[in-house]
Amino acid sequence: MASRRVLIYLYVPASLFYYTTMKKKIVICVLIVLFVAIEPVLSAGISQAIPEKGSELLENFQKAFSTGSFDFMESDFSSAFLSAVPIKQMNDVAQVYGEGFRDIQFKEAQASTYIFEVRYEDGSFRELTAVLDSEGKIVGCWLGAAIFSDTHAILGEVRSLPGTVSVLLCKLSESGDEVIFSHNPDTHLAIGSAFKLYVLSELFKQIEEGEIESDDVVLLKEGDLSMPSGILQEWPPGTPITVATLANLMISISDNTATDVLIHLIGRESIEKDLASFGHENPELNTPFLTTQEFFYLKMSPREDVERYLNSNLSEKRGFLNSLYGKPPLWTIGEPTYIDSIEWFASSNELTDLFRKVWAGEVVEDPELIEEMMDCLAINPGILNAKDWGYVGYKGGSEPGVVSLNYLFQTEEGEWFALSFIWNNPEGEASLDKAMSITGSLMSLVSY
Repeated sequence: MASRRVLIYLYVPASLFYYTTMKKKIVICVLIVLFVAIEPVLSAGISQAIPEKGSELLENFQKAFSTGSFDFMESDFSSAFLSAVPIKQMNDVAQVYGEGFRDIQFKEAQASTYIFEVRYEDGSFRELTAVLDSEGKIVGCWLGAAIFSDTHAILGEVRSLPGTVSVLLCKLSESGDEVIFSHNPDTHLAIGSAFKLYVLSELFKQIEEGEIESDDVVLLKEGDLSMPSGILQEWPPGTPITVATLANLMISISDNTATDVLIHLIGRESIEKDLASFGHENPELNTPFLTTQEFFYLKMSPREDVERYLNSNLSEKRGFLNSLYGKPPLWTIGEPTYIDSIEWFASSNELTDLFRKVWAGEVVEDPELIEEMMDCLAINPGILNAKDWGYVGYKGGSEPGVVSLNYLFQTEEGEWFALSFIWNNPEGEASLDKAMSITGSLMSLVSY
């Protein structure tokens, strides 16, 4: 079976890198873009003879990552590149991603593009790509997150993370799912915006039952406006929006206002009632089911008010939440805040089971609605390059101390998989970079 490179686009802090949200690999001289490249078959060594320029770059990159400095290579970069990414920032790259550096290998050259593999003492590797202009100057540079090629190494990475992690990767089959990798799969953790998968499921259930139509029009209300992410918070109240558009915005760009409009439309209690049928084993953890507006408001409330809410009975909680409608939410805290209590909760087992139910026609049975739901999930493939797969559906979530990455995907050979990675760290950062590295490593187990 032929190997396949799978590109996973990765966001990193702007303090270290200039980055882009483009899904296509477009070389622009002023950008440094990071991606994960999973190519397990080719990771064994050199794939072709090294051209003279490739040998020169190999020697220079070896020295840069060994010493933590690109100073000696300053003349190798174009002036346009350095105007956007000064050599000091390149030194930051060498120091951060040179930690544990073992060696670097040449992989291949395609015209003016040279691809290398940076290897580390812990057995991981990153793909490094350099693009040159007609004068031989570097105008583009890509560096991937760390990829581990075996389950033992991946498990070691998972166990080394601070806080608690729940992970499950399984192969879906009508005759029964096959677990490929798991760690604390039944542990309930905060999932951030991945809760919107349950909103989507309830919405399509009601569409199938005839209570709502995809092309129904809803008027945006001022009281529905929430905090970003999203765009609808900037739209004028009274704007007519179809239900299908709200769903697509909620999933593809995690639009919080679109989410709240849909929750008010389908009813929070309806979502709560159907959580069990969607595979959630403890619906009480998400009762009452928060809107994003309520989530943000509670996060910023005085501690005594939060404690009063958490210690109230269900009826009192519902009354309090209803009183928050239309109150402008604010949230500026940059550290984990009530991630064990003011959140939406699920386990990796429950989220992969939800994907399985969508795939198997157990959320909705109508083939056209299943296709519509799958199309919605596929608008934004997350960190994957959809062209490398038969299908990619995705919904993630994050806040300080919380990362959740969830995939329903099909290989080009037709095999279906579900992956859920949830990481909570109440004491500090849950690094998106690290989370993507691990999920990329997990996907390397099935990507050829």
